[in-house]
Amino acid sequence: MNINLDRWMEALPGDISVSAVSIPGTHNSASASIPLGLVCRCQDTTIQKQLEFGVRMLDIRLELCPKGFKAVHSTVDCRQSRFGGRLYFDETFSSIKSFLRENPSESVFMLLSEDDKSDPPLPFWDTFYHKYIMPFKDVWFCENRIPLLSECRGRIVLMRRAPLALSAPPSPFTSPASSAPSSPPAPPSPTAAVYDDKNTGLNLESWGKMGCKKVHSPVFLDITSVTNGSVLDTAKIQDRYTHSPKSKWHNVISPMLDSAGSFGGALTLNYMSTAGGFFSPYFNARYINSRFSRRTLNKQNFYGWFVFDFACADLCKKIILLNF
Repeated sequence: MNINLDRWMEALPGDISVSAVSIPGTHNSASASIPLGLVCRCQDTTIQKQLEFGVRMLDIRLELCPKGFKAVHSTVDCRQSRFGGRLYFDETFSSIKSFLRENPSESVFMLLSEDDKSDPPLPFWDTFYHKYIMPFKDVWFCENRIPLLSECRGRIVLMRRAPLALSAPPSPFTSPASSAPSSPPAPPSPTAAVYDDKNTGLNLESWGKMGCKKVHSPVFLDITSVTNGSVLDTAKIQDRYTHSPKSKWHNVISPMLDSAGSFGGALTLNYMSTAGGFFSPYFNARYINSRFSRRTLNKQNFYGWFVFDFACADLCKKIILLNF
């Protein structure tokens, strides 16, 4: 089947829940150019290129600093290019908006994390909301629920691991000179925003670390209301990231594929990445991705979303074709 990878969602019905769509994603999506590349680099293509070859879930990890939101992998700053300056979210945001303008049938799911907390602490969520969401409300789907595809075509669906900071005022800052201005400076007062389940994104704050090598199973996560704590939905997360590549494949991924059945309703995220063993993310991904490429998937089963290190068009196409 011929698939147009930059607008493959165009052929899907609008009345389907996005949790029932098989979606390829990337882990540490902005880390294509980064110092200490052997241990920190998780992709070899830009976010723009990832979107063009079919990726629809982006794992965006940021740190708020006086100049803005910089992309990071833990404590290491991502770069615009091999010898370029720091990569700020302005550039990423611009790429996503441009892609969606050109491909309005598509949706981009953005998992937002505060990967490296600033010192002294700065109000991460308040500042992000006032700078990137409030002035661009038509760009985002920010409700704390899983939408139908028709509700979020042409939009960024916010999935939030970053904690809310309801009492902290937003911090004004100037955008870095290296990035094109994409929004006005953050206002000095938080009074313009009242946070609730309509404007804070899918609440994945309780997603904890899954680093135990002895545990192979996914975690079922309650998606709760930010206003009253009631359970709104469920997510099934597999992010076992400390296994060796061999253990990750044989003990985590392969059993998950074997046990897949019909769609059960939960948002299901399967991280194919791992940082265990004695190798770098590149060598880990080469082991896992090559085996996944050869693995036959049954279209009668539902496997969920797949989140890769070093994603490529062929891997994305394998996932996308499960929808047709």
